[in-house]
Amino acid sequence: MAEEITYADLRFYDSSCVSISRTLEKNTEGVSSEHNHNLCRSQKKTYIIIGILIGILLLALLTMTILLLQTSERQKYYQNRIKSISQTLANVKNELCMKNEDEQKDSCLLCPMNWVLIQKNCYYMLDKMLSWQESQSFCESQNSSLIMPKTPEEMKFITCNFQVSYSNNAWIGLMCSLKSNERWLWLDNTTYMTYPSQCREIRCASLEYTLRLTTPCSTRLRLICQRLPVNLSSIN
Repeated sequence: MAEEITYADLRFYDSSCVSISRTLEKNTEGVSSEHNHNLCRSQKKTYIIIGILIGILLLALLTMTILLLQTSERQKYYQNRIKSISQTLANVKNELCMKNEDEQKDSCLLCPMNWVLIQKNCYYMLDKMLSWQESQSFCESQNSSLIMPKTPEEMKFITCNFQVSYSNNAWIGLMCSLKSNERWLWLDNTTYMTYPSQCREIRCASLEYTLRLTTPCSTRLRLICQRLPVNLSSIN
């Protein structure tokens, strides 16, 4: 009987050990399974992030490729435009400029449309009557300025070619104000040396047969703009 009890106890002990062992194995398997699951989730996140980064890089590469193609097309367009303009200028030069070098200097001077080329300068007379400031603003809009006849010869030239007279005078680019220290200045900021007296208020000059320095600037007169011509012979 004693032997049976001992054997039974041993069997009971062995079954308990087996149960504990199985429980440990299950727990170990659960921990391992959870660890593997977390590892898989981490790898998936890593793959997703890598995929997003690759997508961004591909999109950036595609954008750069499109921009480079557009830039190349623009360059080709502007190159073709430059070639076309250069060819047009060459054709104009061949049509207008004399072959003789002595004559070419004058024949290659070109003025804007409706302007008159006289003695290597371009002139334009406006039919409207404007104040001095309005006249200068108009000339500036045409890349020019009011005429500045600084010598008697130039004054005679203007009066003869544009029929300037006592009853038909025109504004010139000469004025006096407090800003100019009461000095008469041409539009190029050079001083009108032949007129010594100072002005106490804004005064503008007009041209009759000679200079007239007492004209109020608000008076409405004719205007003549002057600018340099384009020299086609200097264009290659």
